[in-house]
Amino acid sequence: MNKKIIISVIAVAAAVALVCAAAAVLFATGVFNPPQVNKRLTLDFNNDGKKETVEIRALGRDADENYSLTAFGNAGEKLVLELNRFHVGWDSISLCRSGDGYCLLEYNPYANQGLADYYYNLYGYSEEKGFYLKESDAVRFDKNGKEPLPVDEMLRFADKINNYLQDSELLISTLNGELTTDGKLPDERYSWVEEFVTDGDLSLGQKLNAYSEEFVKQYHNGEE
Repeated sequence: MNKKIIISVIAVAAAVALVCAAAAVLFATGVFNPPQVNKRLTLDFNNDGKKETVEIRALGRDADENYSLTAFGNAGEKLVLELNRFHVGWDSISLCRSGDGYCLLEYNPYANQGLADYYYNLYGYSEEKGFYLKESDAVRFDKNGKEPLPVDEMLRFADKINNYLQDSELLISTLNGELTTDGKLPDERYSWVEEFVTDGDLSLGQKLNAYSEEFVKQYHNGEE
């Protein structure tokens, strides 16, 4: 066999082996084989002896990127929440215990270029209303230092959302572009502040104030 042909065959075989190895890694890490999200659960949201249904599904051609959660009431009414793994579509939905029943907790600590809009929506269920928005709250702030952080508002918001998160089980999350379908979300402690304020003896409020003072100073010194 011609030496050039032998070399070409060896090169092709090596390339095929490399592609197969790369594909194996992608399947193992979930890039080509995303976690299964088509699931269904039934439970009594309002403790009236009748069970409602929640379905979580992948959507469309990009089934590893786009998802929906649909909650069906007894009369056929439904609540649909959509989320994806792209930044603008990051979201999380948990099943939250509330009194004798359950609620759906949508939580999104969204931030883009230092501008933050953290919010949650709590959806309850009743025979009269179906699934409805029971409560919502938000806190908005600028991490860049253009203005001081609203520390009191941030602490108040964290207390409220953490109270719900502690009694919740995660159904689906695409926060940080990662698909998760079980476990629990961690308490909201604005963990990014610890990258700059490392004193472990400070309270969360003290850390936020220290961060705010330093970044406001840096921002306005840069304007001079």
